Amino acid sequence: EVDAVFDESSPPQHPMWISTPAGANGFVFARKTAGATVTGTVRWEGRTWDLGETGMLGHNDWSAGYMRRETFWNWGCTAGRLADGRVVGLNVSCGVNETSFGENCFWIDGQLHRLGPVHFAYDRRDLRKHWRLSDGEGRLELEFTPEGSHREKVNAVILASNFEQMFGRWNGRLRTAGGEAVELQGMLGYAERHYARW
Repeated sequence: EVDAVFDESSPPQHPMWISTPAGANGFVFARKTAGATVTGTVRWEGRTWDLGETGMLGHNDWSAGYMRRETFWNWGCTAGRLADGRVVGLNVSCGVNETSFGENCFWIDGQLHRLGPVHFAYDRRDLRKHWRLSDGEGRLELEFTPEGSHREKVNAVILASNFEQMFGRWNGRLRTAGGEAVELQGMLGYAERHYARW
């Protein structure tokens, strides 16, 4: 049982917004933030966690639209505190929302920093192995180490979904357009692989 509130005013979040074409006549809209303060509780197997006390930070993803009939993507996200106390959030993907504009970005204390295309390198036969992410400008060099997973596989002839989301830790470096290097050290987050036939 989860009872939580995301506060995008702490620190003030500058959202990533895009609306892009998808296929011949579809479109996708997305609004995302990462690094918002989260308060509330999580109850599981007789235990309760106070999210405010744990210092958890949240990712808000609001997406809608008419995607391509067959869609595949990789997606990754994390949020946490840097060694100097600033809040960092990350949202990256490959394979979706890349027509005209992209959704790849990170936030430092709510300030949005856009990125170009991101490459996901992983063993598709064993997603529990390390994932490596990079971009073409040297502004993103990350490694993701899975620690757990959630999987769903559905084949209903007309509709299908093969969804695998890995939970784990992010390590590596982000760089702002101004050249500041930001180190991620063991930040909790996830990476996913998803094929869908809508």
